[in-house]
Amino acid sequence: MEFIDINNKSLFVVERHHEVLEAWNNAQGCNIFTLDYHTDTMPAFQTHSYLRTENKEYSLREAEMTRIEDELINNFKLGNITINSCIKKLKHDEHIDFAVRTGIANKVFSFGSKTFGSRSHNKRVFNEDCEGSYCNEPIIECTPLCLPNCKKTGHDIQCQKKFADGAIEEDFLLFGIKYIQHYESCFFNKYILDIDLDYFNTEKAFKPSHPNMFHHLIRNSDIITIAKESSCVQTRKLANENIDSSKILDSIILHIKVATS
Repeated sequence: MEFIDINNKSLFVVERHHEVLEAWNNAQGCNIFTLDYHTDTMPAFQTHSYLRTENKEYSLREAEMTRIEDELINNFKLGNITINSCIKKLKHDEHIDFAVRTGIANKVFSFGSKTFGSRSHNKRVFNEDCEGSYCNEPIIECTPLCLPNCKKTGHDIQCQKKFADGAIEEDFLLFGIKYIQHYESCFFNKYILDIDLDYFNTEKAFKPSHPNMFHHLIRNSDIITIAKESSCVQTRKLANENIDSSKILDSIILHIKVATS
């Protein structure tokens, strides 16, 4: 993990997203506002427990997976294992669940464009596009299909480009902010701004015309964490886009410098 101080704003940069837990663990009790192409809300240690139980009968496997996952969570909470040993057993879509289950994070708002963790996969997740109502779940997802002002009933290639370009435009971020405040009015009293660079699929996405709201989120955050996810950046970028994680990171660092100057 790389630490960068930018005008007294602490920035922590990692390659894989779950590695941000080291920084989150040192800023316990915050809410987390995360920008990500994926929502990253799969149950903690799901992959680890699945591989550990591959020889179990199907009828017994789920219970054994749950036992392994709960044991790891409890051992961390009791101080028997370190955050780094947990990181080694987690995947890059399991860190949010780990953070809320261990008390590292209070509430997490995942603002992304593709849902991999829905209520059906994780009972600690609320997504209003899925069945059910908000029951104080610690993880809230918002996964719009297009920009809020789009009037089309079916979204096309033009929508995809506009949606990607608008990633941190003022109107889109304001939509996300109002969304989480509808459920948690005090969410922004104390929060970490977390960014997965695969959230940016075009060059215009990280060079917005109206960056004021993004700069507001930067300025008022306790700390900022960034996951480069270099391979995901390459697979998620739109066609003919000449971008990579280094180029995006340089631009985000510049935004932080401007926002905090």
